[in-house]
Amino acid sequence: MFHPFKSAARAAASAAIAIAAAALPSAAWAAGSSSGSGGSALTVNSVCEVKGSTMDLGTYLTSQTWSNVGSELGIWISGLNLRPGARGLEYLNYGSVTCSSGTNYTLTIVGTSTNAPQAIKIVVNNKEMTMYQAIKKFDGAVLADSDPSLTNAGRILKGRSLTGTGTSLPQVLLGSVILVPNADGTGAQPSDKLTTTGVFSDTLTYSLSF
Repeated sequence: MFHPFKSAARAAASAAIAIAAAALPSAAWAAGSSSGSGGSALTVNSVCEVKGSTMDLGTYLTSQTWSNVGSELGIWISGLNLRPGARGLEYLNYGSVTCSSGTNYTLTIVGTSTNAPQAIKIVVNNKEMTMYQAIKKFDGAVLADSDPSLTNAGRILKGRSLTGTGTSLPQVLLGSVILVPNADGTGAQPSDKLTTTGVFSDTLTYSLSF
């Protein structure tokens, strides 16, 4: 659209520039210059991955008791020392953590027990047997005991985390589960027979922060 006022303004501006230029003495004009700076950046983040494991706790007969299971896997009864199982203390592969070299991280492995929050629960005959997650060896190094009454078991993860530093290679977690019957007599007890056939399991949730 034609705007007579805008066109007049442009014309006046051009005339003023021409008059001003004509009033200056003859001289050479220097070209102007300007400089600035920019940049570029490449960001590389740490990478961490945790791999869980489905762990086989063994096969038993309906005529056997939880005491038999404890003799195989390990059992702790309140007021007594840990009684390691026939399998030892490194019979379970809990999985692995792989993080970029130098990356610090924290790992938790949580079961669904209600008797001992964050522990493992196995329910047979509608009775829960609580099991503690015990990590004996991590990335080839033997871990110090976290509980005085569970001598040689390593670090008990019930309600605890595990910290580490990445090496860019898988860092394997080896350990055991420890049966812990309720001291008040509720839940499954060592003398209870397994009775019922089937596969009984719990879900473990692995959480990695870095």
